Amino acid sequence: MKLTFLFVISLLIFVGCSSNEHCEKEKPSDNKQPATIVENSSKVTASVISITKTGGNEYSIRIKVDDSNDYNNMPSIAEKGALYNVVPAFAIDESGQLTDSERNKRLLEGLKLEENNKIEAVIMLDNDFNWYIYDLIKVWNE
Repeated sequence: MKLTFLFVISLLIFVGCSSNEHCEKEKPSDNKQPATIVENSSKVTASVISITKTGGNEYSIRIKVDDSNDYNNMPSIAEKGALYNVVPAFAIDESGQLTDSERNKRLLEGLKLEENNKIEAVIMLDNDFNWYIYDLIKVWNE
């Protein structure tokens, strides 16, 4: 009788847990926060300190951030007053050629930048720890 009772109880537990996700064993907690993906972009107003044209469509700009704002509802990571070396983040196709996008056209305008120009741009820190201009929104002299 006891053996039958234990068998029935074991069967109920097995059947109940195999169809109920709440019966899954919890993983041991190591008190670490879950990993989150944070967008590393900032919308900045900056002064052009210098520009280096490296050939073709490539260039590098040293900027000083005058103002930094949140972008896409994420906090800004660029610091006001900080200096950054940024290069354009062109959109390219499968063959490695620049696409004919409006963003690429704006980034190509960066080749015309001069020292002391002001820019409004979206800059981002990529996984390779380099800073990129994702979009060049506006250029002016002050």
